[in-house]
Amino acid sequence: MAESNNLSLPYLEAGQAQKHVTHNEALRMLDALVQLSARAISAAPPGSPEAGERHIVAASATGAFAAQDNKVAIYEDGAWRFLSPRTGWRAWNEDAEALLIWTGSAWNALETGGGGGGFDPDDVEYLYLNDAAPGDADVKFAMRGETALLHAIPATEGGNGDVQLQISKEAAGDTASVFFSTNFSGRAEFGLAGSDNFKLKVSADGASWTEALDIDKSTGRVRLPAALALTYPDQAVAKRDIREKLSANRTYYVRTDGSDSNDGLANTSGGAFLTIQKAIDFVSGSLDLDIYTVTIQVGAGTYSHIRLKPLVGSGAVVITGDITTPTNVVVSGSSTAAIGNTGRCVGYSIQGFQVTTGGSGGADGITCTLGSFLTISGNMDYAALVSGRSHLNANGGTILINANYTISAGAARHWVVQSLGNLQCQSKTVTIIGTPAFTDFAMANTMSLLQVSGNTYSGSASGNRYSAVLNSVIQAGGAILPGSSGGTTATGGVYI
Repeated sequence: MAESNNLSLPYLEAGQAQKHVTHNEALRMLDALVQLSARAISAAPPGSPEAGERHIVAASATGAFAAQDNKVAIYEDGAWRFLSPRTGWRAWNEDAEALLIWTGSAWNALETGGGGGGFDPDDVEYLYLNDAAPGDADVKFAMRGETALLHAIPATEGGNGDVQLQISKEAAGDTASVFFSTNFSGRAEFGLAGSDNFKLKVSADGASWTEALDIDKSTGRVRLPAALALTYPDQAVAKRDIREKLSANRTYYVRTDGSDSNDGLANTSGGAFLTIQKAIDFVSGSLDLDIYTVTIQVGAGTYSHIRLKPLVGSGAVVITGDITTPTNVVVSGSSTAAIGNTGRCVGYSIQGFQVTTGGSGGADGITCTLGSFLTISGNMDYAALVSGRSHLNANGGTILINANYTISAGAARHWVVQSLGNLQCQSKTVTIIGTPAFTDFAMANTMSLLQVSGNTYSGSASGNRYSAVLNSVIQAGGAILPGSSGGTTATGGVYI
């Protein structure tokens, strides 16, 4: 009887009687082999197999599996049937949770390296992510995307808190640099370009380059090869904006009866700022924090959305409302998030606010983007949002929740991590008022991590508990997240 070339499926013969027998036999084989998933690599058949149960027969098997080494065993009609694998067949090993590939002589796990016949990372010649196409065979790693993040592992998780990106060249005369381009035409480059001095050079066309900065590797002296042209009026009179460098901690005040014309240093109507944004703008634009902490103390009332901005110095900024009763100090967004950031921001912590949004534009409660890091250091209240938005969204940034808090109204989602984002809320008490509705209480999307193990949830919510997609992970530590229905995973998403 004629058979197909790859799976050896029987063909129907011309004029054949009882064609259904041959047809059904082919369907049985397809049912067994398509999307192949085996219970385990087994040296003996199980005691009470289920119809359709599949195993990969181990070497030197016994019982009904004897002399069937490496074959795919299928339990059909009360008996075992055996199919010989062909090179390249793939099977999921349910017991080991590993993908197996038949090499022609053995079943090897995909992650097996070291010459075992499986996948060996040392054999990878290049890695292109998200449809990156560099068009240059010398480029071995490329990715398409808006942000990339290197995030340190803190000591509490076994790391040392450091993170470093090293670009190493072979010899002093070689180049180790970071190159910036417009549509792949070079515009700027900095690093060790052709020597061990640190250099910065620029180009208008990608062909002709001007070296603007040269820092000597031994002395640290700065040379300006292109000279310093004093052609602008402000340069001609040597006019500069000087930041105030702090020598001690400082507090600025914000009140609804204050004024943005004040200096913010007194908790009075004649001393306090009127808006939180004015306080942030002043600290970001006028101060060098050095190692000190600035507290922005916000009085009772309702304030419009705020944008965190990059800081100068290694100190911190703590924005504080009413930690005991956060509903007394409300931050409300409209077309943009209630609390967000402009540029890469680190060093900020927030506590004691109720977060809400309104209007028709749609906005999240708190967003953290562009590799920024935001700490929620004290009690918060998450209230109603515009339809379809989220209470907390780590979109390429990191949000660390270090305190218990309250959810007083629903949203499309409470926690969201996306685009390499990370949100950590562990061993905290989350108080839920009423039974707020969520589309997904938690969502992880696009290679992101949501760490929410050890939490206690007081109260209940409705909606799906979680959604994890596109190689993202939700680490709940076995806890059941709030919601009235289960969660979903897809496209490499993991819930653990």
